[in-house]
Amino acid sequence: MDQPLLWSALLGVVLLGGLIRLLSRGAVLTPRAVPLRPWERALVIIAGVLLIFHCSAMFFGPWVDAVPGLEPAARAVRASGTASQIAYVLPAAAIVVGWRRIWWPALAAVAVTLVGVGVTMFIPFPLVVHLLWLTALILSALAVSMFLVGDPRKPAVWQPSKLEKI
Repeated sequence: MDQPLLWSALLGVVLLGGLIRLLSRGAVLTPRAVPLRPWERALVIIAGVLLIFHCSAMFFGPWVDAVPGLEPAARAVRASGTASQIAYVLPAAAIVVGWRRIWWPALAAVAVTLVGVGVTMFIPFPLVVHLLWLTALILSALAVSMFLVGDPRKPAVWQPSKLEKI
């Protein structure tokens, strides 16, 4: 699997999803949307940043190590020992807790992909299997963020039907 192509495509999809969410100013799928309490939102954001750090330390080590103060933590993550497992499991669980009120099939998809990423990271699997689980996790988390997190009483400004006018 061509990793630069995969990472570039995922970054593009995430940026596009973020742009759509920003322009819509609300959850795109409002009938199933759930507003997050401030502490839930903070928990998911912090946990997401920690998981991004974990993944970046593994795949983009030289870049992470170049940031002052991050090298020791990144080295611990790359060692794939107990510290790395805790650094993955705690934020993964925090995301599930933060999103626990979203539509259960979507939460189940995120939880299953979080488990899949963890299993393929800490038990020897081919890299391509781990990258497939990572891709599934990123896409499912993006979908939840775009479609299911927001105030259902405030419909999105942007609606798919408005694309027909373009």
